[in-house]
Amino acid sequence: MNNLTGKRAILYRRVSTTEQKDTGSSLSSQKEHLTSFCIRNDVEIIKDYEEDFSAKNFNRPEFSKLIEYTVKNKREIDYLFINRWDRFSRDVHEALDMLKFFKNMNIEINSTSQWVDHDSPNQKMILYFYLGIP
Repeated sequence: MNNLTGKRAILYRRVSTTEQKDTGSSLSSQKEHLTSFCIRNDVEIIKDYEEDFSAKNFNRPEFSKLIEYTVKNKREIDYLFINRWDRFSRDVHEALDMLKFFKNMNIEINSTSQWVDHDSPNQKMILYFYLGIP
């Protein structure tokens, strides 16, 4: 992981089931984890999005707002942080397309609990594994 001091990030949190809302993947536990990560690494949180919606695709209300905000403010954002990769997407192909979309704006998407070095071929294999499990 690179030195993140002074970087700026958007947080994205998602659940899709009642069980997730009430257990370890709850929106509040994700927020706590993401916020703690940012504080420890001196990352400024610019915006925080949360939603209760399936990750089968990216046609999600809050994620659509996140994209709209990001496109307008791309020069102010370094990262989009998620707690775990399964909170991001349940479709490998769509996830990879979305990673590329954000990369083209110079914004890195990464998981604060399953960090991936996107420049390392070995780490890319791990990313594919994380995205493929759900």
